Amino acid sequence: MHLVEPIVLLLMLVAALVIVANRFSIPFPVLLVLCGLAPSFVPFLPPVRLNPEVVFFLFLPAPLYPSALFFSWSVFPAYFA
Repeated sequence: MHLVEPIVLLLMLVAALVIVANRFSIPFPVLLVLCGLAPSFVPFLPPVRLNPEVVFFLFLPAPLYPSALFFSWSVFPAYFA
């Protein structure tokens, strides 16, 4: 059960980042990227290894779902022009 603790901790961090993003009107994906890069600059931290399937099934749908809901299909062809 050593995989459960990092996953729960990361989910709690994402929930806290949603609150911070809403309070300061910062786009949520930008805040996720910045907070994900911050630990990479701290020396002597142990590496966190996650299975790619865990990331795809637990963490990726959270930022993608709202984007898919509010996507404007009328401007979709303009992205390819």
